[in-house]
Amino acid sequence: MFEVDTNLWLQQFDAAWMLGLMELISALGQSEVYMPLLLAMAFGVAFRPGLGLLLGMLVAGAATNAMKLGFALPRPSEVDVRVLNKGESGRALVEHGAATEFFGLPSEEAVAVVRAAGRLDYGFISGHASAAAAFAIGIVLLFGLRRHWVWAVALSWTLLMGLSRMYLGRHFLGDVLGGWMVGAMAAWLAWLFVRAIEGDRSGKRRLAWALAWSGIAAWMLLSLRRELLEPAAAGGIAGILICLWVMTKVPHHDGAGIGKRCLRVLCALIAGYGIDAVLRQIWQAGGLPDGHALGFLNAAVGYTVALLGTWWLATHLRLYPQSRMT
Repeated sequence: MFEVDTNLWLQQFDAAWMLGLMELISALGQSEVYMPLLLAMAFGVAFRPGLGLLLGMLVAGAATNAMKLGFALPRPSEVDVRVLNKGESGRALVEHGAATEFFGLPSEEAVAVVRAAGRLDYGFISGHASAAAAFAIGIVLLFGLRRHWVWAVALSWTLLMGLSRMYLGRHFLGDVLGGWMVGAMAAWLAWLFVRAIEGDRSGKRRLAWALAWSGIAAWMLLSLRRELLEPAAAGGIAGILICLWVMTKVPHHDGAGIGKRCLRVLCALIAGYGIDAVLRQIWQAGGLPDGHALGFLNAAVGYTVALLGTWWLATHLRLYPQSRMT
């Protein structure tokens, strides 16, 4: 799975239009694209399922980053001179350092050289693949879309994202498979959690909350000793949990015309990016390094204020149905 055979086979289709298409698909897998889509799903379609979708994405992202730093494995274009990096050569740090068998790993020399380079831009697992799987499968599960064509679109998007990353020389097959597994698991766990806290069984609700907050606490404690665990990642997840807890305590109905739904999304975009910009300025003014424990509070406050603040504002602007609200 860490051989370059798959990359080389894909890169034999070296037409300019193919490279452009793969770069476009890969670019659509950035957080700058997903975040507006997530806000549109939460405020334009359904708020609580949208929060669940965002929860799954954050869990997938946190797990992906931790695994990248934990395993610290190279990318295909770094360990084989034949593999192009986004259509260009010259990125390889060793000539032939990829695995020589299907279940093998890149050579010890290749791994050592890449780690010594200090780029912290490791390959395993693919963040694009995990995000694509978490997003696509999360939409199907959390929004209750069970039709075959929806599943086909979701799986096609996930597959295309993985193929684009291998074509561009950014990931091995093993990176992509690992990303798909982590993303799918994150979406499934988010779906199970939302079902549990919205269900009628109080015991299951309490267990779900206990497990969620225990996980956050464990992540924070470990992040103080292991640099691969980011406090900000736990803070973002904590912010979503706070939002979900509030939304289980208040009456809520998402129905509205297309105009009001669009206005809700617009409010979310303005609030989300505005609050993020303010918090970034405060963080920079404080001179705190990335990975500081206060990143937990920064992220938790940012997500909570942006999401619940937008919901509160949209409610008072009568962008949600008033007859079903208090």
